[in-house]
Amino acid sequence: MHRINLAIKQIVLINFIVALKILAQVRGLAGISTARDRLNAGGGASMHRINLAIK
Repeated sequence: MHRINLAIKQIVLINFIVALKILAQVRGLAGISTARDRLNAGGGASMHRINLAIK
């Protein structure tokens, strides 16, 4: 039973990471300039780190 729970957690985690990658790509295509504006403003620094970690 414990192994099944672990497997489900791994699948959920992988799906979550894949979804984040897709979201990051869509956002990157849709709003590269807005992302740069956020970074320049300093508010998006942590988000940028997350995107780098995903890649």
